[in-house]
Amino acid sequence: MYELTEQMLHRNGYARYEISNYAKPGFESRHNSVYWERGEYLGIGLGASSLIRRENPSVQLPVGLTDEQRIPYLQEVRLKNITILEKYLAGDFGVEEELILSKREAMEEFFFLGLRQMKGVSLAEFAEWFGEDTIDLFTDAIAKSVRDGLLCQEGSRLFLTRKGIDVSNVVFERFLE
Repeated sequence: MYELTEQMLHRNGYARYEISNYAKPGFESRHNSVYWERGEYLGIGLGASSLIRRENPSVQLPVGLTDEQRIPYLQEVRLKNITILEKYLAGDFGVEEELILSKREAMEEFFFLGLRQMKGVSLAEFAEWFGEDTIDLFTDAIAKSVRDGLLCQEGSRLFLTRKGIDVSNVVFERFLE
């Protein structure tokens, strides 16, 4: 059924742009793309989640660099609004949970969310965003996945192969510490 559905969608002008989503060109979900591209979002309402970025006060930047040379790691914070309906109805709209992602967790998310997209991830963008080279950090995950035919690299982009799409969770787990 999975393969038949894919064939039918393709015949009717729909292209896969994310592991579980198809759309006609130009009609891809902008809403969901924010998650896969790790953009900031604000959740409003009972149990809603948000992702915000703020300067990380613990990052020590080298002295003497120009602003263009400084690549501060922005701290990523996940917020979850209150989930108890009674409290919410009583006017408590507070945050129930705040999770500060470590730099490593943010790097891992870069891969397992970004690789969900058919365009894959940019290794140059990773280095620009985090100020580090992916090869040093994820050599084994990338090499093993390429060797197993699950990932392919073209230039500075890394993306799932057809086989990799079918077993994507295996690939994503390799990027987790």
